[in-house]
Amino acid sequence: MKIGEIAKLANTTIRTVRYYEEEGLLFPSGRTKGGFRFYNEDDLKKLKTIKMLKSMNMGVCEIGDLLNARRKYKIGGKAASIIQTKLHLKLNQVTETINKLNEVKRELEASRQLIAECTECEKEIDVLQCNNCNFTDIRRGLSYLYAAFYI
Repeated sequence: MKIGEIAKLANTTIRTVRYYEEEGLLFPSGRTKGGFRFYNEDDLKKLKTIKMLKSMNMGVCEIGDLLNARRKYKIGGKAASIIQTKLHLKLNQVTETINKLNEVKRELEASRQLIAECTECEKEIDVLQCNNCNFTDIRRGLSYLYAAFYI
């Protein structure tokens, strides 16, 4: 199949296929007599694997390491060990990101609740703080966004 066909079957663009080639992740199986790239079913599977790994927030280098482990380490156990280590590191990064995002989520929820209490207010506010309600500096300190409302 030509580059347009493989891109369509993998639900991506021709430019993406070329980018993966430039980065050394995917290579055409051959060329037609007219010089067009030619891909086979294995190339399509590899392209779909690259897309799946990319959707898991893996970078080009990480994907390359995973795809090339079998070729680089001729012993199956060694390749599997390397892949397992790389996946473990990625899992730790993802877990850390989830923890940070959960913290951001809590902050956004707290800010939303605090700001919701202000939506009905029709009193004039001071630039540095609101003297119209019972929010203390400590309570405002819980929410960066709420504090930003007064900056």
